[in-house]
Amino acid sequence: MNLRTALVASLLLTARLASASPTTSDGWYEEGQTQYTLGNFDKAVDAFKKGFELETSDQKKPSYLYNIAQAYRQANDCKNAVFFYKRFLAMKANDTAKPLKPETKADVDGWVKDGEACMKQQDDLRNKAPDGTVKPGDDGSKRPPADAVKPPPVKPPPVKPADTTAAKPVDTGTVAVHDTDTVTGPDTSAHVSIDGPQPAAPHLLSVRLLGGGSKMSAGHLSFGILGTGTLLAGYPIAINDKLTLEAGAGLTFTQASFDNMTTGTTESSKMFGLFANAGLRYAVAPKVAVRGDVGAGLLVLSGLGDDGNVFTQGGVGTTGALSMFHARVALSADYLVTNALAITVTPIAFGYSPAKSGLRSDISSITSIDFMLGLGYRM
Repeated sequence: MNLRTALVASLLLTARLASASPTTSDGWYEEGQTQYTLGNFDKAVDAFKKGFELETSDQKKPSYLYNIAQAYRQANDCKNAVFFYKRFLAMKANDTAKPLKPETKADVDGWVKDGEACMKQQDDLRNKAPDGTVKPGDDGSKRPPADAVKPPPVKPPPVKPADTTAAKPVDTGTVAVHDTDTVTGPDTSAHVSIDGPQPAAPHLLSVRLLGGGSKMSAGHLSFGILGTGTLLAGYPIAINDKLTLEAGAGLTFTQASFDNMTTGTTESSKMFGLFANAGLRYAVAPKVAVRGDVGAGLLVLSGLGDDGNVFTQGGVGTTGALSMFHARVALSADYLVTNALAITVTPIAFGYSPAKSGLRSDISSITSIDFMLGLGYRM
């Protein structure tokens, strides 16, 4: 094989290995489970950690911590095992949707206790004073006099992390990323498969605040790009780990300036959209999601009290605000900065309201096309 052929083969092998790497949290879970079953606990730890980093479901995250702790314990790494068991317990303590079962907590508490005992014994051994060195080739028989070295206190033999379950139920291996409460199976390498995506734990409230520009059309009236803002709030309902339905309400505000035909002064009309809203959000990547919104309610047109306004027939002033039906559809994209905070881009939002009687005859409807940028927050 010449150098060129070997180079091409190497590049192809590298590309194949790179393409074989998981790209999703579920993929890294499967990789971690495989490495755990094969006894490659260091590789299992790395895979479970990568799965944790990509996981967007708060309900699934604790299971990765549990699996990381299990792999560290099997690798006789007491310190890291204890750390991740404690992180697992702390995260599950805040899980009101699926709290940890008492028997599972008792098992993990036992592993933490045994791991801490293992850490202490390892520290004692590491801190024990040395009793000298030997020259190369020496068998070590030349030691200090017996009375010069105090014998170490007799201690029970250290408990290996892999054997800390002897007085408790047998180690159950890792768990599926959606299930930390149904740990079953007698084998330390028992595989618990994922039986399908599980709904993410719902947040109590989702709020979005956006601002940008709006192009409004109303008959023959011509306006430039108007400033507009939107506030959306709703209750998220997880359908599965990627799809979330949000039911709530929305408010839009747009202000249009016009020259009063009677006084010649510049006045402004304010338009408020008040509507019930339904949003459907789909995660296309660990930190990226697309969202569609549909709303229906009222458009309230105010600021027409003076004669000479440009909206009413003959410019007659109104005794109050005008209200009419309002429909709104929008398409957005989210980028998750954290699990709770997202940057939201709305490249298009379309609003439509059929004209109310009293408006100019050329105004059959009031429409708007908005483009906005803002923030979303889930509480």
